[in-house]
Amino acid sequence: MAVEQFQQLTGQNIDPAECYDQLTEDAFKALYAQYLLWIMPLSEADPLAILCRGIPAAF
Repeated sequence: MAVEQFQQLTGQNIDPAECYDQLTEDAFKALYAQYLLWIMPLSEADPLAILCRGIPAAF
């Protein structure tokens, strides 16, 4: 997703000084999958419900 498109969709500005590199879509999917496994330590947790509520509020 282009920076301009992200900013338009989210209303958040991207600080170029905070950008280090670019990920391919496949690399992002793999990284995000690992992140979800890391933040959901309970195997019985419902990931979709947690994501809908917001991750910080889920635990």
